[in-house]
Amino acid sequence: MTAALLDAIAEAPNDDGPRLVYADWLQQQADETGRAHGEYIALACSTQRNPKRTLRMRELFDRHADAWLGPVATVTDPRRRSWARGFLDGCSMIARRPHPDVEPTLGHAAWRTLRVLTAHDTTIPYNEVTRLICETSNLKALYVPQLSLDVIAASAHAPRITELAVAPSGSQLHQLFPLLSAECFAGVRRLHLFGAVPAMLPEVERKDLTLIVITVPGTIQYWLPALDEARSRLTEVRLVSSVFPLLERRGMELVLQPDEDRRWNRLEVRWSEHDEARLRDAIIHRLGQLPVGSLSRLSFVGPPTAQFDVARWKTRVLHAVRHLDLAID
Repeated sequence: MTAALLDAIAEAPNDDGPRLVYADWLQQQADETGRAHGEYIALACSTQRNPKRTLRMRELFDRHADAWLGPVATVTDPRRRSWARGFLDGCSMIARRPHPDVEPTLGHAAWRTLRVLTAHDTTIPYNEVTRLICETSNLKALYVPQLSLDVIAASAHAPRITELAVAPSGSQLHQLFPLLSAECFAGVRRLHLFGAVPAMLPEVERKDLTLIVITVPGTIQYWLPALDEARSRLTEVRLVSSVFPLLERRGMELVLQPDEDRRWNRLEVRWSEHDEARLRDAIIHRLGQLPVGSLSRLSFVGPPTAQFDVARWKTRVLHAVRHLDLAID
C-alpha cells in the first residue's frame, strides 16, 4: 500500500488527494515518527494559514525531518533541501569528505517524490550518483556534470527529465546536443547552460526547447550580438530581478524564450535580489551599443526587496538606450 500511495503522489504532484490519504494512513501507524509525518503532511496541505499551524509545522519538522529522510539525510545538504506539501521535493547531494555511502539510501521512500536533484559539486563519486539518478524514477529537473549524462542516457531505467542543467566545457559542447536525443532527455524543454559560449546558438535553434538559461556572468555582454548573428533577431529585452524557481540558481543569468515562429528573439536578464553592480554595468554598456532598430521593447520587473537602487538602475538603462525607439514597460 505504501509504495502505491507514494507512486500516486509522485504521478500527481499537484493533487492533494493522494497526499491526504497517505497522511491518514500514517497517522494510524504505531510509530511516533510516522504519525508526526502524517500530521505534517495534513497541515502542509491545509488551506488554513495561521500562526498556530505554522508553529506546529515547524515543531514537527525540526523534531522529525531527519527521521523522515532516514539515510537520505546523510547524503543530502540540509541547507539545500526543499519540501512541497509534506514531502522532499528537491535537494543537493552533499559535498563533504569523507563522503557518505549512497548504497543504504537506494530505494528509500524519500526519493520517490523527489523532482529536483543537484549533483554538480558533490564529493560523492559520480558512478554512485548516476546509479541513484537512474533509480529515482520521478525526477524532472537535474543538474549534473556533462560526464554523467552519457551513463544516464545509456540506462534503460533513467527518469524522463524535462529540465536539465549542465556545465559543458568547450570540448564537450559539441557532444551535449546529441545526448539530448536520448530517450530520457528527449522531453527536455528547459535547458540551463553554465559556462557555455554564444557559438551554441545554432544547435539550440534545432531543438524543441521552450526556455534556455545561460549563466555566464563574465561574458554576458557577448550574447546580445550573438542573437543578432544567429537566425533569430533580438526584439525584446526584459530586465528581471528574480530567481529561477525550480533549480533556484543565484547570480546573473540570461533567459532566452522563443516566439511562436521558434525565433529566439526575446531575452530576459535575471539576477538575484542582491547587488550585482559590475554585471549590471556590463549590461548597460552592451544595451547602449545596440544599433537603432535592433530592439523594439524593453521591460523592467523587480521585487521591492531588491538590495540595490532599482529606480537608479532603470534610469541608467533608459539613458543608455535613449537613441533607440522603444516601447518601455
